[in-house]
Amino acid sequence: VDLMQLGLLHQALDALVDAEQVTRAALVVLGELGDAVHQAKSLANLGAIALAAGRPLEAATLCRQAADRFVSLDHRPSLASALGNLTNAYGQLGRVEEGLRAGEEAVGHALAVGAPHLAACNRVHLA
Repeated sequence: VDLMQLGLLHQALDALVDAEQVTRAALVVLGELGDAVHQAKSLANLGAIALAAGRPLEAATLCRQAADRFVSLDHRPSLASALGNLTNAYGQLGRVEEGLRAGEEAVGHALAVGAPHLAACNRVHLA
């Protein structure tokens, strides 16, 4: 989990290469430990990194994989976040209809878990 957090720190500092390397390492370690929730979060973080690095197709793939895992884990707050990034990736790819569906789903999940701030962020993604 510390590796995952370090990856987020690198991402916040716009050190995307370092963020990706550390997050990929976290993904492997978390898989070995059987920590499915944090592994899915790391996968979603890799999607966000790919999005920030200008690789929307890779981002869409990673965010969709993370979203599918969050569905199977019934982890709605993280699902809402992954779908928000998926919305952005689809938008950058010009896949507007898919982006709108993902964004609306993201807002719905955020509201369902009582996270209006996350719903607001996802509404921004929709815009």
